[in-house]
Amino acid sequence: MKILPNAFRVLRHRRLSAVAVFISFFLVTSSCLIADDFDDPAWEVLSDAAQLQEDGEPEQSISLLESLLSTPNLDPSIERSTRYYLVTLYSSTGDDSRALKQIDRLLKHEEDTGVKVWLLLEQAKCYENRGEFELADRAREQVGKIQDGSALTIQLLPETNFLSFLGAGTMESWVEDQMENRLTFGLALMGACVLWFAAVFGLNTWIGNRQRIEGKGTWRELLIAAFGLAILQVLPFLVGMGIFWQFGNDINYLRVLGTTVVSSILAVLWSSLYLLPPTRWVGSTEAMPIIEDAEFQQRLKEISTDMEIEAPIARLIPTPNGNLAFQGFAGGLPKPSLTISDGILMRLSGEERDAIVAHELGHIASGSLWYYPATVCLCWALAVISSTWWGFLSAMLFMMAVYMGLGRVISRYFEFDSDRRAAKIVGPEASISALDKIHHGSMLRNTGWASFLAYSMATHPSHEERLQAISNETELDDHPTVSWSERTARLRRNGARIAFACWIAVMVIVTMLPLTGIGSIVRAMVLLAVVLTPIMTLNLALRKDVKAEHRRKQNVPGRKGKWSAIQLILICALGVGGLMLFQESSDDFSISPNLIICAIVLYFGYLAFATWKGKRSTASKIRLAMHQRRWDDAIALGEKSSKAIRDDAALRHDLILARWMSGGKEESISEMSELRSQFPKFKHPWVTQSMMYLDRGEFDRALELLDEVRDDLRKDVSPKAIAARCYRLQGKIELVDKAARQIEQLMPDSPSVFALDCAVAIDRDAPELAREKWKEANRLAPGDAFLTLLQAELEYRFGDPKLAAETLVEAKKRINAATYSFLSAETQHVEKIAKEVEEKPSTSLADPEESGEVLTSDSANWYDESQESE
Repeated sequence: MKILPNAFRVLRHRRLSAVAVFISFFLVTSSCLIADDFDDPAWEVLSDAAQLQEDGEPEQSISLLESLLSTPNLDPSIERSTRYYLVTLYSSTGDDSRALKQIDRLLKHEEDTGVKVWLLLEQAKCYENRGEFELADRAREQVGKIQDGSALTIQLLPETNFLSFLGAGTMESWVEDQMENRLTFGLALMGACVLWFAAVFGLNTWIGNRQRIEGKGTWRELLIAAFGLAILQVLPFLVGMGIFWQFGNDINYLRVLGTTVVSSILAVLWSSLYLLPPTRWVGSTEAMPIIEDAEFQQRLKEISTDMEIEAPIARLIPTPNGNLAFQGFAGGLPKPSLTISDGILMRLSGEERDAIVAHELGHIASGSLWYYPATVCLCWALAVISSTWWGFLSAMLFMMAVYMGLGRVISRYFEFDSDRRAAKIVGPEASISALDKIHHGSMLRNTGWASFLAYSMATHPSHEERLQAISNETELDDHPTVSWSERTARLRRNGARIAFACWIAVMVIVTMLPLTGIGSIVRAMVLLAVVLTPIMTLNLALRKDVKAEHRRKQNVPGRKGKWSAIQLILICALGVGGLMLFQESSDDFSISPNLIICAIVLYFGYLAFATWKGKRSTASKIRLAMHQRRWDDAIALGEKSSKAIRDDAALRHDLILARWMSGGKEESISEMSELRSQFPKFKHPWVTQSMMYLDRGEFDRALELLDEVRDDLRKDVSPKAIAARCYRLQGKIELVDKAARQIEQLMPDSPSVFALDCAVAIDRDAPELAREKWKEANRLAPGDAFLTLLQAELEYRFGDPKLAAETLVEAKKRINAATYSFLSAETQHVEKIAKEVEEKPSTSLADPEESGEVLTSDSANWYDESQESE
């Protein structure tokens, strides 16, 4: 663990240096603000007033304190102490009217029971001195209602110097009197910190043991990782205990203590996730399958050697749906491992795959896996510090706002750093080509204002920024071909800088807002906006087809179980509590920090219980079996729990797919029809059943189903693409072209548009146009199984039959690797063409004279050239 060298390397980056300066400025300012409470000259005035009282000059002491109250912008804690002291002085000099005036004012805001009892007793004494015995009795009745037997204790207070009761902690005499107690108190707090560290260390060891096993690490590596992370995790607790020990009598210690407890727990829960494997089966302790491919393992060792790290264990992420996904992760602090999706292995070339692997290994080599939990713990420590002058809610929101900005900057830096390391090892061309392809597989749009805003606040840089950064750091003689807009890259880079500057400005402004009144409400609202804005922009930037698919799959009746009702009640209760906390600075309203802590602990306890219960639920077990492609197990679980899942339309839909994959195609279609009749508002079964009919070659029935939901799914691309596939296999080329134009109106940059245009060009014997459209479709959806079938058909019809056969084999591999691909009809169509070519070797469909073009080696290898140009 080269933590210190990596830290200095990070600080060379301008953005991270600016963040470090900001954090340092905030910490210093925080310390100064806290220290100002004890170095304020007003405390010296109080000390002088106490000395005048002891010297037998109460009138001069009163005059000094009254002049102090007239000071503008007086600290609230000093003002409160001054008024309490004036009560004792007015009572001792017989000025009952002025004493009663101060008592009435203090009683309106006092929450401490003991102090309130003392004020009421002083009020009763003043009323008796004035002969108002009825009012005096009424005051004593209130004392009896508040606290029985407390009068004896509180009556002793006026006999002492009242400043010692208030705890003005900077006076030398008070410090000397309390030094012995402070030492004992400090040792107790230190013991609490040691116990907390031991508990966290034990928890880390228990959590990280899974990654030790899966990553094939040693106990020594696990203990080192658990110990190092525990040091970071106790930071919020150490900060809170330090503040509590040093300034406990002069701050709202209950609020600080409550924030410390909550922050410490959340810091541990959050950061301990980095001890787990980077990807895990939901509801299972079983490890992901290891990638056994010898060629891949050899390249993994070579790249790891070049990066001067030990080759990690590499595991496979099976894609749970029809599209092989582009995913790669590195993580697990005890023994970092690598997880790669099947899309990376099957849809990218060997060099592109190596570039993705090198990028993920770059995170391990740079030590970034330690910076992420360190950022979490630092932000929670800032929440504890900010709670010394802000309310609990503002402190929590401030933490989240700081993390949203700081985490974004750190993440973007390490993404650029990993890209740079990968380009250095596998070459800039391979890195650019790989990043280009996986970005086209992203769920986010790459155009429009929503995309611009989303990437400016995202944890990962945009497509153009990453490619431009690699190009800028490449030597002139090895400079890659620019296939992206450099102007767009500059705009997006400037957008990220502006977003960073705005974040810094907002953080500075919220620290300058008034502590009470409207200032606290504005602060909370601004911080909440900082937290939610990146999430909202990401949602706005989703591709239209992704949004349509989400809506289609989520349009299902909600479950009405008791746990849903309990969760709704808890959410409403916390929502009301949050609104109440916005009034935390109000003079007439306050909430006990103990109540807040209990509510938060109960809520997170409920979430933990719900998570545990969810992992053990039937639905979780069924989906786990389906993800692991244990179709028969999923079906057996569904049949065993048929009554429990009868109202869960989405789960029943997935079980029908499991039956389809296990070979029960007739039963699947029958059950899907039944599901459609039971849940008519759930439109996803219509689309799925139409693909089943398409897969079986029943095109008319598929089109009938799609026609039934045409109006409901008019903004959905998938039904139109399925219909176009049916039309094409029926030979209705004009309808295919019409469907492509409809999709183009909804989503101009959809790969389906160019794929369908390619199919139309093939059927119209326009090979050049077909190749052009195929290249564009493959750029937007690289390595897609359907496009691979189209490429095989292109080669059979107008190119090299040998290359076509190889491409068809590759297409079948991708179809078999993906679940629910529903490409049997297209596969049979291409196989039919292949058979025709094999039966006519002398007059194949690729005959240059028949096709009207001269077939050269260049045109025969157009696919390879297009790959190289990308």
